[in-house]
Amino acid sequence: MKSLTLFSASMGCQYGGTETYVQTLARQLLGEIADVRLVTGGKQNQYTEDYNELLRTGNFHSCCFPMLDRHSLLGRMLSRSRLGTKIGPTDIESFSALASWRKIKGFVTDTQLLEAHYPLDGLLFPLLPREVKKILHFHGAWPPPLFRKLWKYILRHTDCCIACSSYARDELLKVMPSATIEVVYNGVDVDKFSPGHSSFNPACTYDPGHLKVGTVARLSHDKGSDLLCRVAGELRGEVELFLAGPADSGFSGELKKMADAPNIHHLGPIPHSSIPDFYRFLDCFVLPSRFEAFPLTILEAMASGCAVIATRVGGIPEMIGVEDKAGLLFSVGDTEALKAHLRLLRADHNICHHLREQGRARVVGNFSLQRTVAMALAIYQQTLAGSSGIRLGQGKPSVHNK
Repeated sequence: MKSLTLFSASMGCQYGGTETYVQTLARQLLGEIADVRLVTGGKQNQYTEDYNELLRTGNFHSCCFPMLDRHSLLGRMLSRSRLGTKIGPTDIESFSALASWRKIKGFVTDTQLLEAHYPLDGLLFPLLPREVKKILHFHGAWPPPLFRKLWKYILRHTDCCIACSSYARDELLKVMPSATIEVVYNGVDVDKFSPGHSSFNPACTYDPGHLKVGTVARLSHDKGSDLLCRVAGELRGEVELFLAGPADSGFSGELKKMADAPNIHHLGPIPHSSIPDFYRFLDCFVLPSRFEAFPLTILEAMASGCAVIATRVGGIPEMIGVEDKAGLLFSVGDTEALKAHLRLLRADHNICHHLREQGRARVVGNFSLQRTVAMALAIYQQTLAGSSGIRLGQGKPSVHNK
């Protein structure tokens, strides 16, 4: 395989699991594919430091298009409007790409394969050259309403679908029952994310004798950030909570009030290069999401030797494994169970140590970046050879996993 284009409208301007996956994959593929290209929305002065670093460190060809992002005034207004039930704020980023389809078409015309990372990015596919093979990669389990109406049309122009977990594949098949969907688990660099000494400085006053609890996420109700802050406030004198990530616009006011507690520290977005050290700084990583498909931060924390507590939703049980040996799970909204888990780890260092060892071993054995890259390359080659793809009417998933 000679050339590949990775397309993610939000890759340059947003922090999140999808953006992290695409950028990490791009770095790894430089040694495997001669010509790796990146297509993203936004302007140079809007790019995150992580994306600018990616462009500086790799010999990438890149293309950017004007994008109206989800956090713009229009995006926020749309999410609050009646139309927001049909067209989400993230959808407008894909629509921005549609408006620049001629520029994108010219950029990808001589590439072999294009992989897009949001369902409605597939709206571009009919406008691109037929000879360019097209993959639609789903990082969630719940496609937007407009995709649900247009999926048959989009998949007619799609050569292969990828889901990020078996859970996500099964949920997607409820929407697209006749599609063939491959599973490629998001993997992490187990050398970069590894146990060891931490030099992370949170630049705030805290008690190092308390249990250091943290999370990395877009802080919001969806991620259960409100529940985590509430529990941390009730455990003042027992835990110190460190929140890494931007706050969603609808949650920023509430977070500001909660962060007034002396043991709750909002650090804001952390560059991805600093996140491994942040995990090593923590005793425990918590993700109390109300729903998830396959959150990469859990694997990163486990690989870094951090004990993990998370909700039993989506693909998270696939990460933790049978009998919850690599982490502690609890039901959505069960703050008493979360509180009990935190107190258990604070009181019993042996359990905390066991979870760290089990979590690290599970990621190394099942979710390494090398395994992810190998699976992705195999699917790329199958797609180019024509042995993979959307076979409408068969209704049986083809799975590549552990």
